[in-house]
Amino acid sequence: MMNEEEECFISSDNPFADVGLPDPEQCLMQAELLKYILMEIERRGLSQSQAASLLGVSQSQIRLLLEARLSKIPLQSLVLMVVRLGTNVTTFRQPTTTEPGHIMISLPQSA
Repeated sequence: MMNEEEECFISSDNPFADVGLPDPEQCLMQAELLKYILMEIERRGLSQSQAASLLGVSQSQIRLLLEARLSKIPLQSLVLMVVRLGTNVTTFRQPTTTEPGHIMISLPQSA
């Protein structure tokens, strides 16, 4: 039960923006890519060694993924890993003169 002094906060679709992190769109994209990669590794039953080989990275980078240490993994590396999993990545842009652009990535749901 809430008392009258408690306030409600309506979240946006981006928790990274809600907490005031810099570059919240990039943070959200990295998190979504990481989630997809980890779900695919689990779905395929890959060991760390097998995942590293398939994704073209070192086992230490796989450990960084498993620990969700996204500050150590560039966005472009995550995108390449998704491509190496056999997933098409499509980006698009709509030119605008009044707002900064946005990158959107749509990933399939892992089975």
